[in-house]
Amino acid sequence: MEVSPVGKVTGLTNYKLLSKEEKLMKAAELGDLDEIESLSQTDVNVNFQDLDENTALIKAAEKHQSDALLKLLECFQEDIKVNIQNKNKHAAIMFVTTRKEAVALYMAGADLKLKDGKDRDVFFWQRKFENHDVVNYLESVTSKTNTASDIRVSD
Repeated sequence: MEVSPVGKVTGLTNYKLLSKEEKLMKAAELGDLDEIESLSQTDVNVNFQDLDENTALIKAAEKHQSDALLKLLECFQEDIKVNIQNKNKHAAIMFVTTRKEAVALYMAGADLKLKDGKDRDVFFWQRKFENHDVVNYLESVTSKTNTASDIRVSD
């Protein structure tokens, strides 16, 4: 693939044949922030799922494109659904590798109780890939949520 001076995605062969949604997924996968920004100004469906049921957000997380993940959340904050799971029941929160990504997804409403097709949760994946900073953050917000919900108002 040749990288074009106007963006990574436009250098793809047959780029013009892709739908806007496919272009957004490729931009997310390749970390093409300009293309994500440009497509956000159109009627592109940010929650489009490919044959494996991946979204642009899942692709960005899976490919460790941190800036692309954050750009998707920024540009599509009104429409993006952060808890969509793919064919294997993986969601974007399962693939994040930095605290910054975890915070952004959590603040956007990521469900920390999601489980994949083999009943493994977000914490399983984060521990497997030794993302200790992410685990520490997620555990801290989980304990705060649990503590807050344990408080009872008495008459």
